Amino acid sequence: MPVPGGSVSSTPLDALDYSIAINQIKGFDYHRWTGEDYLLEERTGARNLRKTLQTKVHQQKSVVN
Repeated sequence: MPVPGGSVSSTPLDALDYSIAINQIKGFDYHRWTGEDYLLEERTGARNLRKTLQTKVHQQKSVVN
């Protein structure tokens, strides 16, 4: 809804800034150097899974020895 006596945004976003903002809202982040979008949740989920599996293997090895 327009604001009386002014515009909605004082500085318009160009297409790249707009897409970065939308992707961040959806859970994506923008890699500044490569220009790629990636999903943060998948990265942290994969890291947690890897650490959990490493811990389970370590516990099993310590029980066997």
